Amino acid sequence: MEYNTLTIQGSLQLKMSLRLSYDYLRLYVNAFAYQATISRAMSFSKESQSKVAPSIDAATPDARFIYEAIDAAKSLLTRVNEFVGPETLRYMPCTYYLFIIYSAVFLYKVSNQSDHNAHLD
Repeated sequence: MEYNTLTIQGSLQLKMSLRLSYDYLRLYVNAFAYQATISRAMSFSKESQSKVAPSIDAATPDARFIYEAIDAAKSLLTRVNEFVGPETLRYMPCTYYLFIIYSAVFLYKVSNQSDHNAHLD
């Protein structure tokens, strides 16, 4: 079942907190694929004695999970910027601050890989 088709009864704050939690869950689950791909690429470059930083492209087996994680991080940050004001964020649990930080750090790490930069725009 697609999350976007569900109808949620309640206040805007409740809806946003559920959507932020959903986006974070998508990011958390799919970010493991990114780390696994980086680890494989690093071990391959160590074996081949290469000094070139490993790049990840769409041909990697975990690319769809990486793109899902990128989409989740972008969605979470977009929702925070568009729908959660500073006065609301002030009273939210600190967990949501960590969601925001994790999303930003994940996008920063991915932006350092040149092949994914086109997908970040």
